[in-house]
Amino acid sequence: MKNRILKIAFFLPTLNVGGIERVFITYGNSLSEFYDVEFVLCKKEGILLKELSSKVNVYNLGNVRLANSFYYLRKYLKQNRLDCIITGGDYPNMVLVLASLHLSHRPKIVISQHNYFNIEIEHLGLWAKFSKIWTRIIYPYSHKIIAVSDGIYKYLIYDLKQKPTKIIKVPNPINVKEINVKSKKNVSLICLIII
Repeated sequence: MKNRILKIAFFLPTLNVGGIERVFITYGNSLSEFYDVEFVLCKKEGILLKELSSKVNVYNLGNVRLANSFYYLRKYLKQNRLDCIITGGDYPNMVLVLASLHLSHRPKIVISQHNYFNIEIEHLGLWAKFSKIWTRIIYPYSHKIIAVSDGIYKYLIYDLKQKPTKIIKVPNPINVKEINVKSKKNVSLICLIII
């Protein structure tokens, strides 16, 4: 009997410019050499779409906003037997965890924390306080949480009260091939001196 290839998905609102998007594209392209990889997007848009390997599938939830994606993401999770789905960013993390609860076949839910939640949304006032509380309640329902640095690891434990056994530290990847290609290009340097 032939071994089944694992199916791994990445959930994001779009593939517009952003750090998390680039990190996941690097992961997805590398994993697509060995696994069935799919990007699940609220909207199939963004300048980074062209960066995806031809081996990576893209699934559009229907051009919905992240805030309205719960139902569509849950429907996708029910219809597709994923082994694992990964997301990043405070709100995508919460949406994915909630959408996956109580499914008959629940894939491994891996969320990633790339920033300090309180710094990102402190200007939102009362909403920020509720969001931090919701994060503390919802994050434990994931299978694993990726921390991209020692600081984020400590933040997850001490500020968001997550169990250390649930957290793994994985620094952001570096695409060495891309760096080598770009290093060989001629670049005109413009210096601006202000006196």
